[in-house]
Amino acid sequence: RRSWPWKLALAQDVGYGFFDLAFGAFSAVLIFLIAGNEFLLGLANSAGAAVAAIAGLIAGFLLRVKKKAYIAGMFFAPLGIFLFAWGQNVWGVLALILIYQSAMPFLTIATSKTMFDLIDYSSEPWQKKYHLFVEREAALGIGRIISLTLLYLLFTGQHQYEIARGWMVILAGIPFLVGVLHYGIVREKVITWKQTWIHIAGPVMRGRK
Repeated sequence: RRSWPWKLALAQDVGYGFFDLAFGAFSAVLIFLIAGNEFLLGLANSAGAAVAAIAGLIAGFLLRVKKKAYIAGMFFAPLGIFLFAWGQNVWGVLALILIYQSAMPFLTIATSKTMFDLIDYSSEPWQKKYHLFVEREAALGIGRIISLTLLYLLFTGQHQYEIARGWMVILAGIPFLVGVLHYGIVREKVITWKQTWIHIAGPVMRGRK
């Protein structure tokens, strides 16, 4: 029987699956329409990757001392996407690069850490935990199938540019929903940073006595 926090974690991955492919495709197309050539598109993607890498290092440190730092990704990542979808200009691209890319790692690192903590916290031996990874991949796949199916149905008609912008606005809400689910997991107090340390280090320390 799956615990309630694990079900919430799988719901997070459904959200990530719904988000990732569609966001990657639409953001590249919309940036290209603004930039006008492949070089500027590549420059924008490279700048975004650099910002995300730096933010990831900072987020990894801050989340160790301030577990609620994921809230930055929960609120500012949607803001960056919304400003990009609404503006559709150079300022919108800058918002996507600077706001979204700098905020999203706080959420993805926190949720990934909690996911693996939940797997580790399971009382089953590690040989019997592989199915949990399969469940996670299945949740991601379900989200992607739903997203791509809706996109296929929507993009068979006209006004595809407006649909792409509207879809980006919808995607802007996904990081917030993932953050809400993550809060639900943390509130359950089934897994916390302190409990994780006790679970891992406790048997080792007892064995040394």
